[in-house]
Amino acid sequence: MWVELVILIFTLISLGFLYFHLAQRRHAAFWSSKNIPFVQKGTTWSELLTWKKTMFDQNYYAELKKIGAKFGGVYEQGSHALFVNDPDLLRAVFVKDFDHFEDRRDVKTTDPMMSKMLVALHGQEWKAMRSFLSPTFTSGKLRRMFAQFNSSGKRLETHVGNIPVNPETGCHVVTIPELARRFTVDVIGATVFGIETGALSEPDPIFYRLATRAVKPSKFLIMKFLVFIFAPKIATLLKIKAFDAEVINYFKGILSTALKQREASKEKRDDFLQLMVEARHEGKGEKSENGDKTAMSMSDDSIMAQCFLFFFAGFDTVANLVSLSCYVLAVNPELQEKVRENVEAAVESTGGEVTYDSASKMDYLDMFIAETQRMYQSQPRLERKCTKAWKVPGSDFVVPSGMIVMTDPEAFHFDPAYYPNPEQFDVERFSPENKAKRNPYVYLPFGLGPRNCIGMRFGLIEAKVAIAHLVKTFEILPTPKTPIPIKMDRVFSVSKAPADLEICLKFRSKQE
Repeated sequence: MWVELVILIFTLISLGFLYFHLAQRRHAAFWSSKNIPFVQKGTTWSELLTWKKTMFDQNYYAELKKIGAKFGGVYEQGSHALFVNDPDLLRAVFVKDFDHFEDRRDVKTTDPMMSKMLVALHGQEWKAMRSFLSPTFTSGKLRRMFAQFNSSGKRLETHVGNIPVNPETGCHVVTIPELARRFTVDVIGATVFGIETGALSEPDPIFYRLATRAVKPSKFLIMKFLVFIFAPKIATLLKIKAFDAEVINYFKGILSTALKQREASKEKRDDFLQLMVEARHEGKGEKSENGDKTAMSMSDDSIMAQCFLFFFAGFDTVANLVSLSCYVLAVNPELQEKVRENVEAAVESTGGEVTYDSASKMDYLDMFIAETQRMYQSQPRLERKCTKAWKVPGSDFVVPSGMIVMTDPEAFHFDPAYYPNPEQFDVERFSPENKAKRNPYVYLPFGLGPRNCIGMRFGLIEAKVAIAHLVKTFEILPTPKTPIPIKMDRVFSVSKAPADLEICLKFRSKQE
């Protein structure tokens, strides 16, 4: 019996290798017939599932750079796809000719929460939702919400002060990814869900615990999302749900209660949920607070889907940015002092308070965050799905409708042709003078074009507030356990700060 089982397993593995080998040859022949270079180095399902590789495509980028190609054909889990290696072509795909690339890759699911999220919508449905949500992130709206950002920043200081201090060093030793997640949960709870989560005042509040669980990677979660991305018909057939049922039910309960309270009391708050409530009124023919109307009607599922998207997209990514920023400051004291001087100069006219106006004056902090995002890019790739046949400029190749066109932000960020000495952290890369000299399409932390990250400004302000409060109040120092240099965790397709990354926060003396 065991012999037969071993033979069966060996046969299946051999057939699998044979299938992929023949598929590679077939795809190579396709691209060769188009006179387009074919890049064979990529990732397989098994490599993704075992975390041996991620979806970061620097192999594609490097191979095409070697031969001076601006784009090339790749093999993507059974399909032809085009990899773009040139910033001017990126501009054409993501911006100039966006009407040919309006959609993202199809992620079909029977999960109503996931299917109604902005990132999963297509065509006119996406345009309507994007147009409706965009006003949430204007400078005026963010200014109105800023008091909640700042309140979270003050609670962050208090939370650190309540952590036991080492009497010999005066250090409050923190695991910075956890601290940053508590801050972002506190902000998002207030600005999206309209509630006080207790993330910075209680040791283990349920909101924080379930939020952390929702984004914690696992091989099972990875497998589900791979099925959603590469085998959507199977996901639909098996009725696979994207998210943990307990997590979803908890947050749906909070949102449902908050919606009913807003409707019943006519309470108006400066948060994301308020915009959704106004959308419901507009769908019934009522006017919103500013007197505008929209043809869009928002169901409970649509409201909850956008709130969930905003939460999932902004919670861990901003926490990761704050964590890595604090690490860089801890191991670069001179740089930390420059950031601190910039923050203190900005808040001098506001009595030491971090306000919307004072934050907008923190130009050096802006440059520092931009360089942090270049060095530690978390978004693994940018993709668009061709929705209307498109001829590649300077080529005879026509991208057919349905083909995925992609690129790799991290590869651009570490290309010495655009960023000399790319392994070196250099804030001055993002001075106004140096930015003006560089092609803007080689800096890609939030994507490009009309389908870029809609919450970009929100996330940057959130990160600025956290960093400003920390450098204003504390010295940020390494501990004996702080790794130098840092080794990033690569989970599925996302680059993250190590979960156990430790730093010291020490209250600054009043004499400083």
